[in-house]
Amino acid sequence: MKKITIFITAVITVTLIVAGGVVVLLQSSANKSPETELDSNNLSEARSVDLTNQTEVAIDISESGYSMPDIKIKKGTKVTWVNRDATQHNVMTDHEGSSMSHDPSAMNTEPSTMSSPLLGDGESYSFVFNETGGIAYHCASHTSKKGSVMVVE
Repeated sequence: MKKITIFITAVITVTLIVAGGVVVLLQSSANKSPETELDSNNLSEARSVDLTNQTEVAIDISESGYSMPDIKIKKGTKVTWVNRDATQHNVMTDHEGSSMSHDPSAMNTEPSTMSSPLLGDGESYSFVFNETGGIAYHCASHTSKKGSVMVVE
């Protein structure tokens, strides 16, 4: 009788350990942020908000991030980011090989480059997307704030 009890206890223990491992794996997959898989050469359209029917788009920036971090728009669309936070934020294109630790006070403000200065509460920055393709972007001061714009014809 003791051998059967020990055997059943061992089987139950092994089963619980295996089941626990499966649950942990499933949870880590479910919690995996799409942003961790984002690179400027491989933007996913699957998670983008389709705004291709709009010619102007507004995105709020707050402590929690961009209100619509991943969007799909048509070529020629004007996107405006508005800071709704007391903390300064900005919007700048990811550059291949960058560590995203750019100096936000020295942003490139060329019209062809999406790169805003630091925005105070209520301030905004607009950019018109005239080229098709995908662009990954982030806040230089808060690199966990990320987004992407997929531009189509």
